[in-house]
Amino acid sequence: MHPCLEIPEIQSLICDEFDASPYRMSSSPPTLAALARSCKSFTETALRTLWRKQTTLSPLLRLMPSNLLKRPLTQLQRLLRPIMAADWDRVILYAPWVKHLTMSHAAWFEIAEILPMLSACSSSGFIFPCLLEFNFHVPSSDDNVASIRTFLPPTLTKLGYSCRFTVSATSLLSVIPSTCPSVRRVELYVVTVAGLIEPGPAISSFLGGLHCLVSLSMYRSECTLPTILHLGQLSTLTCLELSSIPAAVSSIPSDHPLLFPSLRRLAVFSIEVGLASGLITRCTNAHLASLSFTFASHATHADLELLYDALRKSCSHKTLQRLELQDSETIASPPTGSAKYGLTRSLLNKLSVFSALEYLSIRTFSLDIDDKAVAELTTSWPELTSLELAAIDIELGRAEPQLTLRSLSSIANNCPDLTSLDIQLNATAVDFDNENENWTEVKLTTPLPARVLNGSLGTLDVELSPITDPPAVARFLSGLFPNLRYITTNYENHADSDEELAPVSLERHALWKQVQEQIPHFVAARREALVWGALGV
Repeated sequence: MHPCLEIPEIQSLICDEFDASPYRMSSSPPTLAALARSCKSFTETALRTLWRKQTTLSPLLRLMPSNLLKRPLTQLQRLLRPIMAADWDRVILYAPWVKHLTMSHAAWFEIAEILPMLSACSSSGFIFPCLLEFNFHVPSSDDNVASIRTFLPPTLTKLGYSCRFTVSATSLLSVIPSTCPSVRRVELYVVTVAGLIEPGPAISSFLGGLHCLVSLSMYRSECTLPTILHLGQLSTLTCLELSSIPAAVSSIPSDHPLLFPSLRRLAVFSIEVGLASGLITRCTNAHLASLSFTFASHATHADLELLYDALRKSCSHKTLQRLELQDSETIASPPTGSAKYGLTRSLLNKLSVFSALEYLSIRTFSLDIDDKAVAELTTSWPELTSLELAAIDIELGRAEPQLTLRSLSSIANNCPDLTSLDIQLNATAVDFDNENENWTEVKLTTPLPARVLNGSLGTLDVELSPITDPPAVARFLSGLFPNLRYITTNYENHADSDEELAPVSLERHALWKQVQEQIPHFVAARREALVWGALGV
């Protein structure tokens, strides 16, 4: 064996590459196991990599004597005899190698009966004494809090907890800050049940005991104002994702110290536009790189103007790289044709100061912009890799898009690194007249572009965009985006529940799929022409 392969760091990197394979579940474990068996030098490194991430206790239980547990191990486990000290000999050797444990509902069910005994008999009090990350979903009937604590060693740095909120859940949360002082990252998914305990106070107490948080994600559970104020003073917190925030945030005095001094990502999955504006103005935002708001109701022009002004004034123009401002898909639509909802060109122009944007997603009730506006706006975002500009009224078939294929030329030219685009446009017999510099309602006859403008775009989502001539559109797109491989529509994205809209959606979907199929042929023909031209044929 080459001497370089005997270096522990290189061995670890090689095993990590196997472990990081996208086909890990099917090929990586057997490969690592074969390496461990066949190469003495790699044995321990490969075994450590295999043990590092686990989703069940079955591999560990297989280390115990065959006469201890009822087989097979894929069913509900039962002890056949009391656990002896000698039964732990092999477990003690390999358990410290487990660093990441994810337990599903089914995995808990398998060990429900034996877990209390395993917990009581473990020598250190923890089954995995060096565990760094623990993600678990506790069945609603599981009240064995003491048993769960055996997976919470002091070494734990990341905790993912999904459960129905009960007295047991409250008890467990209350001990985590003291038993796991190293926890830096927390994900909570709490389902409240009518008649059971209210989770708010327990969650507030739990979070109040964590003083070194780096990342917090909370789903389906609310923060209280004191919790927001506590989190807002943590200098370590860089990522905050919340299902909602209390309306009392708006009442924070203007002279109160700005919140979240080190925050780089902020996401709120259900928030009123006015409250979002108030939150932004009360945050430091000096290092904010990612901001995501999902609005609980459609916003008026006036509300959006306040929000966009707050973003422009409070957020760093040089650090913000990802911005998502979306109306929730679950809220009822405002009256058809209501002029006071949605975005206008002047409002979107307020975002032009964020020149470092790499990801921009705007989904609102209506979008009043044209090709010229898109051309001007995209010059401000040269770093974009993903762009979404979508209007719900167009998605619902209540309005037709104002944008045409001309907007794609501007986007291709201004955003050379764009890989994903979601846009609604009118692709029906509309073309740019090069001589008169205007768009005319004629059949597509534009000459193929002289050069490729964007070789990065691979995915285009056109939603419910109208189209009548697939070959002409495919010819046009092939010159702008030669590597475009996937075109998606509303029909496959949303499986339209609107029976009246479904036939239109299906028809347009079929036409756009023709475009997807024809683009590679136009690209190939273009390349052949270049080759023949170079040969002088």
